[in-house]
Amino acid sequence: MSYTKHLDTIKSREDRINFLSSTITAHTLAMNGVDPYNKTFIQQTIDRFEKEYKLLMQTNIRWNFNFKGGGWNSVVAGTKEQAIQIANKAYNDVGLEDGILVPDTNTFRVESEADNKALLSLFY
Repeated sequence: MSYTKHLDTIKSREDRINFLSSTITAHTLAMNGVDPYNKTFIQQTIDRFEKEYKLLMQTNIRWNFNFKGGGWNSVVAGTKEQAIQIANKAYNDVGLEDGILVPDTNTFRVESEADNKALLSLFY
């Protein structure tokens, strides 16, 4: 299966980012000692993947998460790691390290309509 066809099967944004990053790295390393024709082809592939990678990294999305002490909130970030950093900074800075408002890093997920309905139903 070609890289492009494989990329089309990856639906998760985070998996696409990881795949693109590792593929760009592998292709860049493969450029050493390659004939000029194949080098041009590899560079075109790298350029195409870098374009999508940059677009995915610039796009911020909303991440829902739960607190260890109960409750939930959301943050906007480009990746799960960034979302965790933002939430930890926001809630650790308020001095509530007693477990009430500590983000549970295992619960971070991309916002979905179904998840939002379930979370908002807790208010009714």
